[in-house]
Amino acid sequence: MIKDRRKSKHIPMQVNASYLEENKQEQEWQDCSIIDVSNDGMGILLYLREAIHVGTKLSFAINITSKIFQSTGTVIWSKKLQRDTSFNSALGVKFDMMDETSKSDLFKYACSNFFVSDEQWKEEKSLL
Repeated sequence: MIKDRRKSKHIPMQVNASYLEENKQEQEWQDCSIIDVSNDGMGILLYLREAIHVGTKLSFAINITSKIFQSTGTVIWSKKLQRDTSFNSALGVKFDMMDETSKSDLFKYACSNFFVSDEQWKEEKSLL
């Protein structure tokens, strides 16, 4: 059995967002999908034309229920996906900057909309 090395539990979710690579000239916001969130970061799916490497800084805009959450993060792992979907890559991103209120609101949204038990929500809330 493979040991989970994560520092905090991840809450599964499916939310569309946009990202930018920091320090890259002449670019537009690109679409991505957040697939889980934790106190430390998030997992995302995206379609890449060029590789994004570990250590790359990204900015995110997450639009949930008419509220936009902004964050920045650093790619800590990257994986090319083999299955044929609208996404060809998965990234793990560690939060560099996201204010605590926004992080808490994002957790609440994930827990209330993606079938997380009350017990798991209480446990996650205590980590904030």
